[in-house]
Amino acid sequence: MESSLKEIFGYVLRELRQNQGVSQQNVADHCNLERVFISKLERGLVQPSLTTVFKLAEFFEMPPDELVKLVNERLKIRKAR
Repeated sequence: MESSLKEIFGYVLRELRQNQGVSQQNVADHCNLERVFISKLERGLVQPSLTTVFKLAEFFEMPPDELVKLVNERLKIRKAR
């Protein structure tokens, strides 16, 4: 489950970023993170810390629990397949 959770978080993150038309560098700069780390998150190679979830949620102008909810919804869709 851990790897699928990382992959789904990455999918949601990429989708949010692309829907807003911003680059990985824009996200990284705003969140005080490295662009390579954002790339690794999007590819499901690393898992975000709680602090990172809060920073990303702030960037996308949503409460952190909304970001987690989006990930959870995707996880449920994947499990249903």
